[in-house]
Amino acid sequence: MVQWTDDLLVDIPKIDRDHQELFKMLNEIKAVTDIDEQAIYLNRFIQYAASHFRLEEKVMRDHHYELYESHRDKHEEITQKLADLLEKQMRGGAEAIPHEDLVKLIQFWFFEHTLNVDSCFKDFVEH
Repeated sequence: MVQWTDDLLVDIPKIDRDHQELFKMLNEIKAVTDIDEQAIYLNRFIQYAASHFRLEEKVMRDHHYELYESHRDKHEEITQKLADLLEKQMRGGAEAIPHEDLVKLIQFWFFEHTLNVDSCFKDFVEH
């Protein structure tokens, strides 16, 4: 199980709640080893992430965030990569990504995006 740390907070309550829920969902994916269940949990994660990205983008537009387009593009890239992972998991067999690798990829995107991309937005909103 991956542990939440406060360095993931962006100090925007509704975004932090979403991040914590996505984090919980990541741990659910990590706990599931059946490939069909993985696909179900991954699909839930993707749907929630898409909703979360729309929320983040609205907040960015509302604050006239100068890096909005770049941030939105990163959201689109992550969404596409997650959709590709889901498709491979649903096909199963040789197409499926080993569970450990799947979890590592999702964790990497989550942490990289939250710590390196969302943190820039946090700094912008604070000023």
